[in-house]
Amino acid sequence: MKNNVFKKIITSAIIAVMLTICAVALCACDDGANSSDHFASDVHFDVDKSNVTIMGQGSKFLVSKVFDLALDEENTYLVFGKDGKMHFQIRTKAGLFGVIPTLLSDLSNLIPDLNLDAEGIGQMLENFDIKGGVDTMVEPMFPGFKSKLEAGDLDGALKLIQRSLGFYLYGLDYENDGVKEILNYVGKNMKLPKNLLEKIPADTQLTLTFDCDYHIKDVVGQDGTLYRAIYVGSIGAENQDTQPFGIFNVTKTDKDKMAIELKVEFMAVKLGFVER
Repeated sequence: MKNNVFKKIITSAIIAVMLTICAVALCACDDGANSSDHFASDVHFDVDKSNVTIMGQGSKFLVSKVFDLALDEENTYLVFGKDGKMHFQIRTKAGLFGVIPTLLSDLSNLIPDLNLDAEGIGQMLENFDIKGGVDTMVEPMFPGFKSKLEAGDLDGALKLIQRSLGFYLYGLDYENDGVKEILNYVGKNMKLPKNLLEKIPADTQLTLTFDCDYHIKDVVGQDGTLYRAIYVGSIGAENQDTQPFGIFNVTKTDKDKMAIELKVEFMAVKLGFVER
């Protein structure tokens, strides 16, 4: 029971970061958009922590704690530009990796049933299924990713995805000995090392970004409802006819701000955003 609960926390944190960027999306907008293909002015959105579900897990408490403890919320946002460009980024808090033991201890105090000792954490990291995810999802979409990962070339592997989807991970020092050890271990074993958190430099601050074009279009939902939609990117820059696989539904908050919700059905992901 303890391991299952902690596994949900670790899995939610990792998948929330990775799948959010991979969710090349279709979203609907209301009268906040102009009559052309783009918004009339830049529109910024922040993640709505009260409206996040990852792989069917929608605990507001766990999601809120992951954000509060790990993410730089001011620099975690989504923006649709008046120039037709979309930018999304997630940034970890400065110094996060230097205080992870303290954060885990605090989390253990908040959830007394958890046993967050070094051995338990190491086992959870080592059991995270990298091979299954790469073989079934990543490699078929981005041929060559696995071979680069096996060679310890995470930078090269990520650039394959960057060319197709427009996302990239910044902030990891590939020349650091600890990082090299991690990548070599992952390449040989296709799983995370138990001492992963000890090997990442304490001053590491990661930023995951997603950049692409977008355009607004009227669409009809399966229930016959008419929406105005924003198409964002495609899978493969060379194949612009590829259909997006998520939807942003738009509502208004009680403060008359736009609230958009992204659903990626086959990943069981739902992410809410509120206009800044």
